[in-house]
Amino acid sequence: MLNSRLPASARVTLLKALGGGYTDAEVSLCDIDGVGDLDGHQLDGQFVLKVAHSTGKSQANAHQAFVAGLETFASDHVPSLIYSVADAGISVDVYDVAGYSLESARSAERVDFEDRTEICGRAAGDLLRDQIATAGPPNYRLLLHEVMHQWLGSGFPSNRRGARIAALLAEQGWSDSAFTYEGELLPNPLKVLSRMDFRDGELACFEGAVHGDLHLRNILVCGSALTNDLRYWLIDVDKVDPTPLLFDHAYLELSLLVHGMNTLSAGRIVPVLSRLDSAQAVIQVDLDGADSGLVRQLRSVREAATATLEELEPKRPDVWRRQYLLARVAAGLDWAAKPLDSADVRRACIISAAWALRLLLREFYPPLWLAVAGGMSAADSRQTPDAKVLTAAEAVKLWTPFRDAHSSMDLILIADRVSAAPELAALARGRWTNVIDLDPDSDSTGLAHVMLAKLRNQRHVSLFGANEQPVSPVLATNWCMANGWKSHNEEGSVSIEDWRRKRSLHRVRALVDATYNGTPNQSVGVMCLRSGQHSPHIDQVVDYIDEVYGGIALRVDLAQAPAFDGFDLDVFTKTIAESLPPIVGPQVTLPGLNGSWRLSRVDLNRLGVDLELLHSEVIEEAESSIEPLTDEFWRGRTPTWAELAAAIDIRRDALLPLTRDIADRLDTHQLSIVTLDHSPGAGGTSLTRRVAWDLHLSHPTAILRGYSTTTADRIDEIYQETGLSAFIVAEAAILSESDREDLLQDLRQRNSRAVFLWINRTNVSRGRRHSLMDPLQGNELARFIREYRQRAETDRARHALDELRVGESGELVPASKLSPFYLGLLVYDEQFEGLVPYVRNHLQRLTSGQREVARHLALITRYGQGRGLPLALVRVWLSPSSRPVGEESDDALTELLGPDLRHLVVVENSSLRLLHPLIAEQVLDGIAGGEQPGLGQISVNFIRKVTSVVGPDSDTAARLLGELFIRRTSWSSDGRRGDSFSELIQAMPMEAAEMVFKELTDRCPNNPHFWNHRGRYHIYRVRGDFRRAEEYVQKAVEKSHGSDSTHFHTLGMVRRFWVENRIDELLRSDQGKYTPEAILSDISPLFDLAIEAFGEAGRRRGSEYAWVTPIQLIATVVEKLWRSSGEGSLVDFVALNSPASLWATKQIALAESLLSNLRDLDSEDDYYKKLNQQLDLLYGDVERLVEEWRRMREERSDSPDIDLAIARTLYSSAHRDWSLVSADDMRTIAQMAEGRVRDGRASDADLRLWFQSYRRLPEYTDADAMERLGWYATEKKSLDANYYMYILHFLTWYRGDARDQNRIRFFLEECSRLGKQERRQWSFEWLGVEGRSHPLVHYSELGTLRRGPVAFWNRPHELGRVSGIIEEIRSPQAGLVRVSNGKLRAFFTPRNKFRQSRDVNASIEFYLGFSYEGLRAWEPTYPGEEPDALKGADLDRVTRPVDRVAATVQAPPVEEPEDAVDESEPAPEPSPKARRFRIDPALLAALRSSRGHNGDRRRVVEELIEAAASAEVELPLLTLGEALQDILGPTGYKEFKADFGGKLRVAVVGLGFRVEQTDAGEIVRT
Repeated sequence: MLNSRLPASARVTLLKALGGGYTDAEVSLCDIDGVGDLDGHQLDGQFVLKVAHSTGKSQANAHQAFVAGLETFASDHVPSLIYSVADAGISVDVYDVAGYSLESARSAERVDFEDRTEICGRAAGDLLRDQIATAGPPNYRLLLHEVMHQWLGSGFPSNRRGARIAALLAEQGWSDSAFTYEGELLPNPLKVLSRMDFRDGELACFEGAVHGDLHLRNILVCGSALTNDLRYWLIDVDKVDPTPLLFDHAYLELSLLVHGMNTLSAGRIVPVLSRLDSAQAVIQVDLDGADSGLVRQLRSVREAATATLEELEPKRPDVWRRQYLLARVAAGLDWAAKPLDSADVRRACIISAAWALRLLLREFYPPLWLAVAGGMSAADSRQTPDAKVLTAAEAVKLWTPFRDAHSSMDLILIADRVSAAPELAALARGRWTNVIDLDPDSDSTGLAHVMLAKLRNQRHVSLFGANEQPVSPVLATNWCMANGWKSHNEEGSVSIEDWRRKRSLHRVRALVDATYNGTPNQSVGVMCLRSGQHSPHIDQVVDYIDEVYGGIALRVDLAQAPAFDGFDLDVFTKTIAESLPPIVGPQVTLPGLNGSWRLSRVDLNRLGVDLELLHSEVIEEAESSIEPLTDEFWRGRTPTWAELAAAIDIRRDALLPLTRDIADRLDTHQLSIVTLDHSPGAGGTSLTRRVAWDLHLSHPTAILRGYSTTTADRIDEIYQETGLSAFIVAEAAILSESDREDLLQDLRQRNSRAVFLWINRTNVSRGRRHSLMDPLQGNELARFIREYRQRAETDRARHALDELRVGESGELVPASKLSPFYLGLLVYDEQFEGLVPYVRNHLQRLTSGQREVARHLALITRYGQGRGLPLALVRVWLSPSSRPVGEESDDALTELLGPDLRHLVVVENSSLRLLHPLIAEQVLDGIAGGEQPGLGQISVNFIRKVTSVVGPDSDTAARLLGELFIRRTSWSSDGRRGDSFSELIQAMPMEAAEMVFKELTDRCPNNPHFWNHRGRYHIYRVRGDFRRAEEYVQKAVEKSHGSDSTHFHTLGMVRRFWVENRIDELLRSDQGKYTPEAILSDISPLFDLAIEAFGEAGRRRGSEYAWVTPIQLIATVVEKLWRSSGEGSLVDFVALNSPASLWATKQIALAESLLSNLRDLDSEDDYYKKLNQQLDLLYGDVERLVEEWRRMREERSDSPDIDLAIARTLYSSAHRDWSLVSADDMRTIAQMAEGRVRDGRASDADLRLWFQSYRRLPEYTDADAMERLGWYATEKKSLDANYYMYILHFLTWYRGDARDQNRIRFFLEECSRLGKQERRQWSFEWLGVEGRSHPLVHYSELGTLRRGPVAFWNRPHELGRVSGIIEEIRSPQAGLVRVSNGKLRAFFTPRNKFRQSRDVNASIEFYLGFSYEGLRAWEPTYPGEEPDALKGADLDRVTRPVDRVAATVQAPPVEEPEDAVDESEPAPEPSPKARRFRIDPALLAALRSSRGHNGDRRRVVEELIEAAASAEVELPLLTLGEALQDILGPTGYKEFKADFGGKLRVAVVGLGFRVEQTDAGEIVRT
């Protein structure tokens, strides 16, 4: 619409959403270019754009009338309406906020608590002041219904608005003149307004210019109160004519109320209204932070309006008070009539109108109130026979702790079989950690049927029965079907004995244990819903909960007939059902490739277990109606999203390069990690959240809350649904290095794309690309001082800032003063006079208990990763008897900590920490005087306090203690670990650290990481005996149940150092006494154990360390043995042909095998290059070394170790590039490797070496290769044997010698299953071009993997192009293509070249790679296009023509239907190889009876040859082998070959037939 009315040169660009209207209106920031002057306005630049459904009114007229009527107010707070157009039911308005930056512009709904409170109060006061000033005296001739008509439309309540309200009242059953709600007797507004004695009464009113639609989304806000630049403007005026005043203010109040409803802890609106009006409610409810915060915001409007009226109209209080009350009635009715998504919100608006009407009637129309109320009375209690008496007030009081969002209790609901009354849905508002459901029919006729859907809109719910699927209970509910699940065919139990036998009680106990260990909460609240059917079951569960938690802090029993042991369940649920039910917020979205991805609340909660998503409504849902604590951003709290939207943070120098780096990776669809090192307190978390905020509108962005086994699945879902790479911010405290690598590997296997910003807190600058380290320096320091000086409000603060300017005083400024935190203290904290006195003054009045807590907080603040101590833990330490409900208010925290410690503490996510590491250092230094324990003793006391409260095996203990004593925070410049131990451990003396590790393993004996680090410390720092270190690490292996590769690797390292140390001891003990054999005899058992430990680590996780360390060990020991022999070189040592040199030969072969594995992980890895060089230096003269091994081999009949050493050394001498291996060396390698393959002892590395050399020899046959590999695949379950079997079967099919692809699939599935820990997606082999001796190309022959836009090998000319059909495109990073004319599918990356809407079923060409996971299509193009990989490729090594795939692997011909005949020229006769012979199944069945002697076998072969001749083809040896396996059976086939030496070719010749090599392969002839 806008473009159609602007000049053709105009361009309108939407920049960001500022907020939306309550009737689907949208407010955005836009940029308009190319217009110039339009109707006297300059329409070039940034403007505010509002789009809404047209009301038929002229926005221009309304805006002009409002501005003209309120010139003073409008000049500062009403933007110019530049352009307005309405058409087809849509209105578009363009506003100009001239002279101000709109970077921080947003609606009042999207600001934080303090800014919204101030803005609403200021707007209410400023607007009313000008309205009253221009209104003149009241109009005394108005009738009440005339006023309502002006506010609510002509004819109200008989108009459409009134009809909608009437329908809502009828739905609620409120049709009488008065009704009862939450114990209150309230008038029916429509009934009262329809009474003649009321509606026709006179009403004096102030009249003037009004806005008419003053809600939060029509208030535009810039800046922030914190930066002293908070400004506002009103947009979208609705009223043209002068109208009775105060409706704007009442309407704004309702807007605040509606916005804050979902955060009401009590879920009840009457307590809020009663507190706002200082009235007594029938049902008294304590208000917590959320409720009190909402009251404070409402009062900001009410008090500003009242103060203005009292000032300007002190003589007419009755006039404006009555007018204000009536305006509140009208505003409530107006909101109730809106087409809001939630009927419950509309109901609350009706209640607000009725509440205000009751106040109006009682004060100004008392006789009418008595007439309306009649004989009705408020019922504040409800009783039912045979149940405990329960008043409504008591029910609400019992219920409040279960729905308190800030309670530090685990909450468990235990339910018997109860009837599915609709009121049960009210229980969904509870913050349940567990629901233990004893009703097998719950999801069809019970509690789950009515409650589950609503609960899922509040929290993620994991519903499970016997197949347990528990999740972290912090943000989720585990709903356990604990007594069968009929809809899932899980049988329930009636008797308690049967229930136990089915292990149902065991599952419940496991869930309770997991909950207790999985949260920091040490208290539990239990609610039991009893019906008498499973009371013994409930009692046993309750008893176990009591046992685990050491008592139940809060217990409520509710009974439904025939049970009687509790309060009446029906009365209870009906009472709490009057509370606001869970209100589902607005639709949320994430940016997507083809528009926004709309998430349901269920999906949002499910993803939110691990990820805090920065979705479209993230500010509105950040509980911004909750009054914040006094922990401002400048005091060390992480900035909120609303504060970042307000741009209160000062931009850091590191921001732009960091954001650009991440954005570039996101735009190029990378899966990568960007690391940010930051010193504690330097602002690293604030910086990363700023990056996240700046990118969240263009890329799906999330903050990692926790890491679990399903985190990768959640991130992959975001990528798959949006089509965009996800941006994930991850703190090192949440995502450890090992977990990070596991997560990346999991995402890599899914071909998912994400960029991680990994935040590492460290005091050591490692020279990384991105870092943020204190102190502030240079221009950045000057900018911070300048910005803070503008915010300073006192001369003291400004003077202190001036003294910090570089060079001002000539004195060197201490680094501790050059941090953003220190500057914030100077500006905002009036008590601050310097760091040392500031801390001392706060500490000296603390009690001994508070001082110990301060030390523990200092420990976690200075040496942790910034997550803090759980508030529940601190509460138990300081006040174990206090009730854990509503404890995050300032008053509660001050009462708990004392005012001095509270002033030094910041609260985030229910955790405490000191304001800054600078404060923590002062606390740990003991500046308050008195005896101060050292770091070691503080740590030991901390360990004891934590484990005594949360238990030694809890997740909380593992996280807190691991963060302090285990996690290493600083890394070397190449990205590998630089520190062996945590910063805290390294900061204390060795004796203290030993004491700490002993305390850790004594207190937490089941934590394997504590044992691991104790062993490491013993060996690295203490330099103690190796045997004890080995015992510690073996404990780690034992406690991890042998499942963690880390502990096996550490065990190998301990033994490695032990071996190397032992050799040095032997050599030092008596020079020359110990021969290589003597040394080997001493260390050999320990060496074997070290290699075994490294092998176990490699089997559990195929990381580089599994191969690096054993290679290093082998190289070191071999060199020491050689040097101890006195020989001049390794060659001379080998020439001794001694037991030690033979042992060294065997180990060299092993080292080369491990190095091959390492190369397959990453040939560009620095470790690989260094180890390769180390082995080259060790070998010396390779040719002489090989000759010596050959000589030794001739002297020995059986020498497989020497054979492998020769083979691997020859391959190594060719730089491990098969294209550089000479023909003679190739044959030698194949012959040397064949021995191990033949005797059945070959490893996967041995199989690879043999096959990759053998296939390059002229005598190579597929039959022989498949025969050998097939045995390893089936008998040994070898990964690489299955890998090459699926490849060889594919090649057989591809060249037309087979039609069935089932064998390919069989071996491919096995390969994928066995390769879960390997590089599943790496293509080790590729399909080559025509002219190669074998169609496969090893990746080592393809040169170097290029980086950048063309991420492919630099020698692609070795590869052939394959054709296929696109079958599926899921995203730019995931698609499937059908290979040639078969059914096999290859994975490919469409990027932006191929589109789902255009290219599905399109033909493409590609390079074909073979991975463990399956076929992979690379560099896809349309047919005939040159792939990008050929551009700039290395041509030096190309010796074969660049053409299609070799004739030996041509694609099978397309089979035309019989009636499709091309008569233009005769069809060529298909070649023998193209007409693959298929043996008649009937013939095979007939021949199976011929198993037996050689004569029978010969007859079988003859008949098969004759059958082939009848089909006019020849019999391939491969086909004969497959047929003989079928006819003779596996055992008979094996015996047949064994009779002739074990090879099929030899056996066939032994029966008197010829096997001849042809272009089509080996053929059997008579």
